[in-house]
Amino acid sequence: YGSEQSANLGGNQASNVASITDFTEAKGSMIVYGDYDLHTCIHQSIVLVDDDEVQGGGAFGIDPDINSGVNEAENDAQWIHDTLAQYGNSTTGSMSPGFHWQVDYIKGDYHDVTEIWQEAYIFDNDVSIQTGVNQYSSVEVGGNTIFNEAHIFEPWADYDLIIVKGDYLSEISIYQKSILLDNDILKLAEEYAAGAEYEEGDSGMQLADTSGNDLFNKASILTVGGDGFHDLNAEQNADVSRLAASIHNPTYWSPDEEDTGYIAWDFDLETPLPGDGSDLFKVLFVNGDYYESKSIHQEIVVGDADYGEQELYDAFDELEDGLEDLDEAEFDSLLQQMNSGGNELGNNAVIADIGSTSDFMYLGGTYYRSDMLYQSELVTTDVEDIPEAGSPEEALAALGGNESVSVETKEQLLAMLGNQPEDDMVGAVLA
Repeated sequence: YGSEQSANLGGNQASNVASITDFTEAKGSMIVYGDYDLHTCIHQSIVLVDDDEVQGGGAFGIDPDINSGVNEAENDAQWIHDTLAQYGNSTTGSMSPGFHWQVDYIKGDYHDVTEIWQEAYIFDNDVSIQTGVNQYSSVEVGGNTIFNEAHIFEPWADYDLIIVKGDYLSEISIYQKSILLDNDILKLAEEYAAGAEYEEGDSGMQLADTSGNDLFNKASILTVGGDGFHDLNAEQNADVSRLAASIHNPTYWSPDEEDTGYIAWDFDLETPLPGDGSDLFKVLFVNGDYYESKSIHQEIVVGDADYGEQELYDAFDELEDGLEDLDEAEFDSLLQQMNSGGNELGNNAVIADIGSTSDFMYLGGTYYRSDMLYQSELVTTDVEDIPEAGSPEEALAALGGNESVSVETKEQLLAMLGNQPEDDMVGAVLA
């Protein structure tokens, strides 16, 4: 007969998936009197602490097979920009505006803000103790799963023309954190039962796997169009300025006092003005600044500090009268294995900002774009193989009592990683 003990203490999975798709400005043309500033940022951080202690041995002189393997930590960021084919100019033709105009006025600033926040916390600090004679024992105390998913789709605002009297300020940002504390203590001891006899060919084996953690952050920012501006101040574009000024200060006309009258715009537009082919032309006029903000915040924190203990006595061929026959037992084979790694943490975020692809795009100030990337991977791994002891009691006592670390809150986990100075930018990532 053979005896086996197995324990899986890790294998937790935590993931955040999010996307924002913004078509708000996709349909319309645009006139901006001031500056156009676009700032994008991807901020990614990974913290992995995997310091393990493994105690193996017993009476058979077995050296445990320890797989400290490879832990994966990866930050992946990408920017994609496409101007696409422009419409509404002399080359591609234009669609004339309709007979009826609708103008929405914003007296102050206009704010278009979209945010997604995702947090995933797992605190799985396990204590597993197995003791047996001639038996199969399996323990599963890991394998927790948490999954967050969110998607926001913003359809176009249905404006054919957007006029901004001030500046156009746009910010697109993705923040991602993956933090894992996986400090484990594993003790494995194999021993003869009382009076057991060793036969040639009998074997014992101890396997400990503390690796296989996988942490990743993936972020993508996609921008389409929105940057094909002409100079609003150029002499050849004077009619465009007159159009914007006329909409800003329209002429109210009424044939008599009782008539409700209507608003008229006095301009002679020679530049093709693209519409959607309908009889209604919709305009958004912002008298102040236009603020656009799209952001995704993702954070995963997993505390998986485990303590595993296995004590297995030799198998024997037959028990006729119970445990008193142990003195006649013969050793066959023993197998002990513990897995404490295999945790998977992943953040995945995509922001797609679809701007105008019209050629009727005019800017009075300066166009500026900046793309910033911050990435940090803080990884510390170590496996200490404690020399074997001469008996099960010595093997299991070599490290003292239960030394697993209990982590029940995010604050406790971050405190274990050490207090970071306020001026430490990398340390600030953890806070």
